[in-house]
Amino acid sequence: MRSGDETMKRSILFFFIFLSATLSACGVIDGGYTMHLDAYTEHLTYGKNYVVLPGVMDAKASDPKFIAAAAGLDQALAGKGYVKAPDIDHADLALYLGYRVVEESHVPFDTFHKGSVWSHPGQMLSMDYSRDVVIEAVDLARLKAGDPKNVVWKIHVVSKAPTGDMAKAMPYIAAAVAKYMDTSGEVYVEVDDSFNVKPFKPTDHHHNKP
Repeated sequence: MRSGDETMKRSILFFFIFLSATLSACGVIDGGYTMHLDAYTEHLTYGKNYVVLPGVMDAKASDPKFIAAAAGLDQALAGKGYVKAPDIDHADLALYLGYRVVEESHVPFDTFHKGSVWSHPGQMLSMDYSRDVVIEAVDLARLKAGDPKNVVWKIHVVSKAPTGDMAKAMPYIAAAVAKYMDTSGEVYVEVDDSFNVKPFKPTDHHHNKP
């Protein structure tokens, strides 16, 4: 009987180790988000009066979720000297905001500390949401003149979170966008609940923070 107990203990320990490794890249930190940004800028001069318009993917101008996401972007841009225009005719830039949210299921490691998981296996599954966001800043004067260099900056953001609500996630994403909108390159960042943005190396981060 003792041999069976030892086998069970080893099996459970192996399962814990397997889950820890599997969830090490879940993309969420305590009180904030982690995300990957791919930024591009032309370093062209442009005005900063702007409107936010739906880009590709799931965004629609009349959707309350899009309106809330655009409002989150407005707050971050205000700190960078941008001014929201009343309409596209009074804007220098069109910021095309597109996003897609995908639901994913996983087994949360913390569940095994609650004691009831073995009698309620259906509770083992939890949901994460993978978020894909693209913001493209187009100089409207260059666009109207037919200048192919009308995209002055562009950022693609990928993040994960335990919520699919773009209104909740957008202030975090916008904080990172505001910091890197005038740069080019790739970066991994953490954004905490005070919207402080800190870069990190993914290998080190995934090793230390599940």
